[in-house]
Amino acid sequence: MHIDNNKRLFLDMQEHPENYSDEQLEVMMNDIDRDPDTDAVWNQFVQKGSGNVSAARKWLKIAAMFICILLMTGIALAAYKTIVVKNNEPVIQKELKPQNRPASYQESSNVRFDNIQLDSVLHVIAQYYQKQIIYHNDSVRYHRMLIEWNQAETLDSFILLINNFDGIHISESNDSIIVE
Repeated sequence: MHIDNNKRLFLDMQEHPENYSDEQLEVMMNDIDRDPDTDAVWNQFVQKGSGNVSAARKWLKIAAMFICILLMTGIALAAYKTIVVKNNEPVIQKELKPQNRPASYQESSNVRFDNIQLDSVLHVIAQYYQKQIIYHNDSVRYHRMLIEWNQAETLDSFILLINNFDGIHISESNDSIIVE
């Protein structure tokens, strides 16, 4: 409101100078000279703004570096998990021989499954004894186990050994290993 009153007063003084004394006109002219220089004010604003832009750019650079670090960490973790999973697959060092061998033949080869999923163990066993696997309980496939298998033993003895684990029940029927 104060600015509007000054403008009205100034316009009125221009239109009707006879209504005002010389002192009043001089005071009004001094007030006009005291108005801020718009160019100086604009330059100050631009300088302050460029400082804020510079600070904003610094924060953007910091945020970008943080995102890159997170991305690289995720990639490294994924690579590590892939390597660990590949290393946990069963390793059979010698070729498996089928069950149809002479009764007098004794083989003392042991295979150790260390932290291996049950489905991987059973795949090796089924291949060795020439059986197929039937899962009635799919959730037990992912149980990890530490077990040692003697290839000289029969499939029945291995099934008895595996059935000692909690929550796992396996049986044999004709040409199949049944997981319940």
